[in-house]
Amino acid sequence: MGARLTLKAWSQCLDWLGESWYYGSMSAGMRAEQGREMAGEARAGSRRTQGSVDGTPKITGAIEHYLQAIYALTAERKSLIGARLAQHLRVSPPSVTQTLQRLEREGFVRLRDLGDRKEILLTEAGRKIGEEATRKHRLIECWLQRELRLSSTEAHQAAERFEPGFTPPLLDRLFEALGRPEACPHGNPIPGVGEIDHNGLYLNEVQAGDEVILGRITEEAEADLDLLTYLERHRVVPGTRLRIVAVDQLSGAVTAQVEGEGEIRLEGRSAALIWVRRAPVEAHGEANGGVHGEMPAGVAAAGG
Repeated sequence: MGARLTLKAWSQCLDWLGESWYYGSMSAGMRAEQGREMAGEARAGSRRTQGSVDGTPKITGAIEHYLQAIYALTAERKSLIGARLAQHLRVSPPSVTQTLQRLEREGFVRLRDLGDRKEILLTEAGRKIGEEATRKHRLIECWLQRELRLSSTEAHQAAERFEPGFTPPLLDRLFEALGRPEACPHGNPIPGVGEIDHNGLYLNEVQAGDEVILGRITEEAEADLDLLTYLERHRVVPGTRLRIVAVDQLSGAVTAQVEGEGEIRLEGRSAALIWVRRAPVEAHGEANGGVHGEMPAGVAAAGG
């Protein structure tokens, strides 16, 4: 594909595209096999929907969305409370509280009383759903960016539209077709193969004169589409080398020189959502040619 599709262009054919891409790449035998798998899943889904006869809660899109967010945020920050989840999801705190109470009743989360607030903990059932949903989202992002040549911002937005149509067998095949990637285009690990790296620091913890390499644009940063667009416009992706020019002691804003580009300025709250590692001094010369292509293992290269 020679040119990048615009968000408007591909959004008009999302439903057709996912189905035709998959079935068009399958043999007749594979299509028959997938049909049997989907029929079995549909029957299982029907039983879950009738549901609550045996006390098994129905897994709705909203439940999956919440559990995905909780899984991703606790993997990044370890501890999570309702206020931060509400901020991430862009919903009101009362709405989050109500949903969390429902998730607790249905056995997906546990709310631990810390006195002035409650910590959100996933149960084993909740963790499994959150992990599977996160894997699905990040694999679809890889596919959309690599095969449809969407920007990483467009891929992030589009992935949510595709998610309902991807079954576990399809995801497994997509994973293999993509070369078993370890991370999404933003550097966040694919559950099951990649592990989140905490041996670094967040960009709001750097000092003037530091040189760092961007490791990942965290899940919370991904939720800020303006921030994603700004970073992408300045070619700031996982693997990019940054030289810290200044740190505002009052606001926490960070100004950095992007090697091969210009300067960027990030407010303190945005810098706190970007994870970096210190650049080895001896690798400086080597990094000059790889600033935009020195991606973590498994990260899909941006189309453009």
